Amino acid sequence: LTVAALVMTNIAIYVLVRTANMILRPVGQLIEGSRELAHERFEHRIHMTNTGEFAELASAYNSLAEQLQSNEQKKVKALQQLAVTLNHELNNVINAIELQLRIVNRRTGGDPQLGSHLADIHNNLERMAKTIASLRSVRRVVLTDYMPGESMVDPPRSTAAEDPPVVV
Repeated sequence: LTVAALVMTNIAIYVLVRTANMILRPVGQLIEGSRELAHERFEHRIHMTNTGEFAELASAYNSLAEQLQSNEQKKVKALQQLAVTLNHELNNVINAIELQLRIVNRRTGGDPQLGSHLADIHNNLERMAKTIASLRSVRRVVLTDYMPGESMVDPPRSTAAEDPPVVV
């Protein structure tokens, strides 16, 4: 009887471990997938071999991730198109201002203070042109707080390959 009880106990433990594993593995995959979405890694997909409710949840997750990835790509494409338009329009204005700066600089008569102001204007125009040009290579839309309740696109982070990992 003791041997039979030990065998039955071992079989019960084995069955419980297998059953727990069948539940915990898919739940773990779903949790990991949710973390990936939280970090805006929309290309992540969950692959499950079993059928049932967990496979249905994985399929729903994959559909959501696909939709979010598609929406992100549309936003990036729209921002890139806007950047091309702004780049064209602003470069025309910047070139006109640069031409005017050269004309004014020739007429200053070597005034160093006025020359310094003209150089500041020139440097700010270059900065504007670089910022607009950088938007053409946006990989994803990353917003940053400009002031409370107001966000703006963060060009350096939006053009970077990926943000550094978030420490939680």
